[in-house]
Amino acid sequence: MFKQVQAGIAVTILVKRPDAGEGPARVRYREVWGTRENKLAEVASATVTDQQWARLQPHAPLWLMVPYDVDPAYDTWPTVAQLFPVNVIGVQTHRDQLVVADTEQELRDRLQRFADPAVPDSEWESQGVRTNPDWNLPAARSALQAEGPRKIRRWNYRGLERRWVAFDERLIDRTRTKVSPHLVADETNIALAFSNGSLSDGPYALVSRGPVPAAVLSWRTFGAAYMAPLWLHGPLGGPTPNLADGVLPRLLQAGISTTPEGLLHYIYAVLNSPWYRQAYADGLRYGFGRVPIARDPELFASLSQAGDNLASLHLLEHPDLKRHWPRMDGDDQAALATPVFAAETNTLRLSPALAATPVTPETWAYQQGSYPVLRHYLEQRQGRPLNSEEFDDFRNLAAAVADTTLLLPQIDELVRRAAAHSFTAESLGLPQQIAE
Repeated sequence: MFKQVQAGIAVTILVKRPDAGEGPARVRYREVWGTRENKLAEVASATVTDQQWARLQPHAPLWLMVPYDVDPAYDTWPTVAQLFPVNVIGVQTHRDQLVVADTEQELRDRLQRFADPAVPDSEWESQGVRTNPDWNLPAARSALQAEGPRKIRRWNYRGLERRWVAFDERLIDRTRTKVSPHLVADETNIALAFSNGSLSDGPYALVSRGPVPAAVLSWRTFGAAYMAPLWLHGPLGGPTPNLADGVLPRLLQAGISTTPEGLLHYIYAVLNSPWYRQAYADGLRYGFGRVPIARDPELFASLSQAGDNLASLHLLEHPDLKRHWPRMDGDDQAALATPVFAAETNTLRLSPALAATPVTPETWAYQQGSYPVLRHYLEQRQGRPLNSEEFDDFRNLAAAVADTTLLLPQIDELVRRAAAHSFTAESLGLPQQIAE
C-alpha cells in the first residue's frame, strides 16, 4: 500500500453497532500526508476510538465525507470551467527529456542529434525515449531527418518559469488539438490555466500566450492544469470569445459593461487572491474554482483592472518590469549554486560570487501553484552560469513577483467585497453545478 502512488488513497472503516437505532450515522474523518513510511506508521497506530478523528456533518448539495467548511454562497457561483467552456487538460509530451530545454540552442542541438542516423536508437532509449502504442521512435527520427523540427517556441513550463519546447506533433503524444491550435496559430491569444482541485499553497491559475503542460501548476497529479483559450478561431472566420453563451449580455443587462478580456482579467484576479484561496480552501480542494462576479459595476471594473495588471506581470509584459529589476552584484558568469536567502538584508545569493538585492521575504516565498518561483528557477539551473536570456528572465521574474506581492493586498480587499454581493450561476443563465 502507498508504494509509488501519488494520488490519495481512502481507507474506509464501517462499524455496525447492534444498539445504533434509527437516524443518520456518525461520520468521522482523519488524513495523513507524507512519505509511505509515515502513512504506514499512522495506519498501524490508529484506532477507531482514539482522539485524532474529526466529526463531520455531510450536507446538501455535495454530501461530502471530507471536511468542507465553506460559505454556502460559494457553491452557487459559476465555475471557471463553466465560464470558459472550451477547455482541456494541459499538454502531455511523454518525453520532456527530448522536446523541452532550458535554452533554444540546447534544444536545437539535441534535436539535430536525434535526427542523425549515425546515432543509434539505443542512445535515446537509455534516456527513456522509447516506442509506445502511440508513437514510434524510428519513424519520428526519420521524419525529423526529412524535415527539421517544427514550432520551436517558449512556453510556461513550471509556474512562471519559461523553457523552450518543440511543439511538434511528430514528437509529442498529446498536444491537445481541441485547444492548442487556437493558441499556436495566434500568438496574441491568451490562455487561462486553472486546476480541478487545488491546495492552498499557491494560486493554481496562470495566464500564458500559448499552450501549457499539465504539470505547469503542480508537480503532483493533484492540481493538474486545464487550459482555455480566450479566443477561438474557426474555419469560417472569427475569432469568437470562448465564454459561456449569454454571459456578457446578462452582465450588461445588470449594469456590468465589460469585454472578454475584461472578464478574464477579473477572474484571474479572483483566482490569485490569497484571501479567496484561504476563505474557500475546502471548496477549491474538491473542484474547479468558483468565481464571485461582483454586482457592483465600479467594483467589477476595479477588480478587472487589477487583474489586467496582474496578468501583464505574469506574462512578463508589464512596461515597468525593467525599472524594478533587482540589482545584481558580483560575477555574472559564476556557476549557480544552491540559492541562499538572507531576510535580514533582503539579499538572494545565486552563488558565493553573485547576489541579487533587494529581494524581500515575500518575493522569495511566493509560489505560483506548487512552485516557488525564484527558488525553482535557480535550482533547475544549478551548476552552470545563466546565459544572457536567462539572466534577463531571472530579473524579470524577480520584478514580476515583487510587484505581484504589492498588488495582492488590493486584490484581496476587492475580492472580499465582491464575495459579499455577487451573481449566482443561475442568475447568469448557467446551471448550478453540484460537483465537477
